[in-house]
Amino acid sequence: MDKLGLLREKIEQSSTIALFGHEYIDGDCMGSMIWFWMMLEKMGKKVSYFTPIAPSSYFSFLNFKKMETDFSYKNYDCLFFLDFGAYSRIWGFTAGKEQYFQSSQLVVIDHHPFVDPIGTLRYVDVEASSNCELLYEICKELYPELIDEKVATAFYMGLTTDTGNFSFEKDSLRTMKNAYELLQYGVDKRKLLQNLFGNKSFLAVKFVQLLIERLKLQDGLLYTYCEETEMQEYGLEKDEAEAGVGLIQSIWEAKVFLFMRRFGDVIKCSLRSKGGIDVNAIAQNFGGWGHKAASGFKVPVQWDFLKQIEEIVSGVKKFL
Repeated sequence: MDKLGLLREKIEQSSTIALFGHEYIDGDCMGSMIWFWMMLEKMGKKVSYFTPIAPSSYFSFLNFKKMETDFSYKNYDCLFFLDFGAYSRIWGFTAGKEQYFQSSQLVVIDHHPFVDPIGTLRYVDVEASSNCELLYEICKELYPELIDEKVATAFYMGLTTDTGNFSFEKDSLRTMKNAYELLQYGVDKRKLLQNLFGNKSFLAVKFVQLLIERLKLQDGLLYTYCEETEMQEYGLEKDEAEAGVGLIQSIWEAKVFLFMRRFGDVIKCSLRSKGGIDVNAIAQNFGGWGHKAASGFKVPVQWDFLKQIEEIVSGVKKFL
């Protein structure tokens, strides 16, 4: 039996299902969770949803059923990792509990190449522009009758956010074809994009001004940084604080954009490719993950923040 057949069998034989989204859940992961929630409940399944950190109010316009941030480790017929395949992406759940997830009940559906759980059904396609693109193709093959306007909207949200509204990388025929098909279901593209990319508060724009003041371009590497306390001073959550970064990413002279943010005892580093460079290969040198156009890694805070920023920049530049 091929993987699609195994996936169908796993879904249809399961009554109780737990869905997991990675920490700092983004539009692609959120879209993946929404799709599964709607599809599985239409099939009469009992579904629970978990992510280590509560989703940002940035996504409140979706009116999505509340996700849980505590996990009980009770028995489920099936567990799904959506838009990630590394234990570190839900460390709050997996640390010291890896054995619970190392079972035949775990299914990974992802478009990133870094996958560490063992004994799982892995449906991974690193060529997909987003996890929602991969899920749409799966759903179209297995359960086309379950796709409606709401399901299509969830898919489209993930597809458009992970491509930066089709600006992070060269738009493939595959991606544009899928986007066209999804729009045929009646997706309110204007409303969706207005909420995701258009609505910005005054303080969010002021925060972007701060990032621009720190912006530097060296040897094709464009970078800036901030601290969590600064986001708090502006009254911003992570997603709202990063909503205006698209303007910075549009600078054409950059080959790679590096955005560094200090959260507690780690510096979270995001890489975006602007010149065909494989940033996943760069991220992996720092123990990170991702795909060719968009990847990330974390660095423990060890010394003076600004000096460590310089060290990270020097390290990334070695691989350009």
